[in-house]
Amino acid sequence: MDYPEILLPKPNNKIISWHDDLRHCYLIRHTPTNKLHQEGTKKIDFELIKIQSDHLRDFSTNLLGIFRPEHVTIRVKGENHEYFNALWIEGSKVDTPQINTNFDLDNLRSCFFLKISDIEGRIANYSNDIVAPIAAKCKVIHTPTNCNFWHFSIRWFTIDGNQEIDKSEINKSQQKKLLSSAKAIISELAFADEPLHTILSEAHYIKI
Repeated sequence: MDYPEILLPKPNNKIISWHDDLRHCYLIRHTPTNKLHQEGTKKIDFELIKIQSDHLRDFSTNLLGIFRPEHVTIRVKGENHEYFNALWIEGSKVDTPQINTNFDLDNLRSCFFLKISDIEGRIANYSNDIVAPIAAKCKVIHTPTNCNFWHFSIRWFTIDGNQEIDKSEINKSQQKKLLSSAKAIISELAFADEPLHTILSEAHYIKI
């Protein structure tokens, strides 16, 4: 199969800045299995919420709309995978991934969904009897890659929103506690059934 052209960033695309229109949109996150729920509940399994080990604050998702659930089966790998997974530079033209060389399909993958208005601005908290309570604030950020214009990141910032938690003065142990709280929030808010949704207006991602 050919790589879906609609996923690739174009030179006339632009980074999607935060706008209230995004609140009505949904994020989609791939999973390695279709067994999504914690046993006996409708909560998304905590173990499926993986924060990137090399980028602790980042939870990788995609904007549902032009990016469809069937696209989660696409797995970038092999030759030049670092290039295709790298952040796209606005205005640049990208190469097209080739089947088996740059990507394949993993049909065991499934997905879950989050409404942006549910997660944007949410607060993760941690406290104990020794240290003062600490908190982190969620932001949803457009982070397109060279193979996927619709890639978005869920990231966690200091409560004033000015600094990502892994670059802050919060120590590593406390960061891990905050991220555990953040994962619990995602597990609570995520759901498995594809929602009714609209496609974001072109005005937000195409240069005039």
